[in-house]
Amino acid sequence: MNSQTVSNIATVIIAVAALGAFLRHEIGDVRDELAYVRSDVAELRTDVTGLKTDVTGLKADVAVLKTDVAVLKTDVAALKTDVAVLKTDVAVLKTDVAVLKTDVAQLKVDVAQLKTDVAELRVDVADLKERMVRVEVILGVPGATASGRLAEQEGRA
Repeated sequence: MNSQTVSNIATVIIAVAALGAFLRHEIGDVRDELAYVRSDVAELRTDVTGLKTDVTGLKADVAVLKTDVAVLKTDVAALKTDVAVLKTDVAVLKTDVAVLKTDVAQLKVDVAQLKTDVAELRVDVADLKERMVRVEVILGVPGATASGRLAEQEGRA
């Protein structure tokens, strides 16, 4: 073996030794990183487990809310039906009120006419009473005097 070969081998050995030291250092760094990564993975697994629990709880909440929404939709439909019925009832009542107003107006006219008729009848009755007294006086009915008979008739009225 010549000195050149030995020198090449020594250079290779030195390079391999340097590479080995470098690789050992890199392996140490990778091991440190691996420890951090393992810690992060453990944290992430805990977080994922917590999130799975949260999702399960949220799914249950969503199911309850869906039931509540279905009940509310039924209630809203019933209320819409009730409102429609009430609107119909209000329309009927408005019509009835209009008819009643017309009836009241007619009754007022009728009452006014009846008051006029009563006043006319009172005049007619008074006139008839006077005529009856005159007829009794003319016929000579005993006790029939114009002034006495009128006073007696007015006392009864």
